[in-house]
Amino acid sequence: MPTDSPAGRFVRHDLMTPEPSTALTFYTALVGWTTRPAGEGWTIAAGEATLGGCQRLDFGDDRAPYWACSVAVDDLPAAVAVATELGASTLPVPSADAGGPAAIELVDPRGAVFRLVAASEATDCGPAPGGPTPDGTFCWHQLNTPDVDSARRFYERVCGWQASELELDGMPQTVLFHLPGRPETPHASAMAMPAGLGRPAQWLPYVAAADVAATVARVGELGGHVWVPATTLPGGMGTFAVLGDPQGAMFALHGRP
Repeated sequence: MPTDSPAGRFVRHDLMTPEPSTALTFYTALVGWTTRPAGEGWTIAAGEATLGGCQRLDFGDDRAPYWACSVAVDDLPAAVAVATELGASTLPVPSADAGGPAAIELVDPRGAVFRLVAASEATDCGPAPGGPTPDGTFCWHQLNTPDVDSARRFYERVCGWQASELELDGMPQTVLFHLPGRPETPHASAMAMPAGLGRPAQWLPYVAAADVAATVARVGELGGHVWVPATTLPGGMGTFAVLGDPQGAMFALHGRP
């Protein structure tokens, strides 16, 4: 696969929320995004980089607000067929897609929601894995799951990723996901959730921030929630925090070491 191909990359992020105006005001103030209307939704951008969109959850949709992270694949029908064969289910995607490519929304066997899009239609892909990640752009994706081993097998087959174990003292079982042919450039991970938590798996997108602690300090005044405060990662991997927007959609921040 050519290194400049979007296949295997997270190329778009869509916020699904019942109150788009409130949510977009929060993110604009916290991480400096800009927004503009697109059909019945909105696009979101960081500087010149288009990150994705925001869409309203339909009335009567009982799903909690969430970020839908889209992975590009070379053969969309084939990837969806493999995913469903491995136990994934599909969800309807709103027709007002805020200007993005046609997407298939899936729930993996452990409950994590993600989307697949055709690589040929993925244009605004954001920063490439392994390259610079300007503040405000999505820089990492972590799957929190009760079964890391089965998640590894599922996403290797569906997305074409390669996986390797990450072993650090004090961390739960973790695997790193790499793009095909690029073992030196991880772009996502799967981490074991605590036993007995009773929650479905979840993809957690990370936004790059120059000063994680200072950004976290503003979350409460903007109406958001701090689930994990600014914390130093082991192994010199920087600082992170896990947050929720005013409607409860979860995301994380990452600051470079």
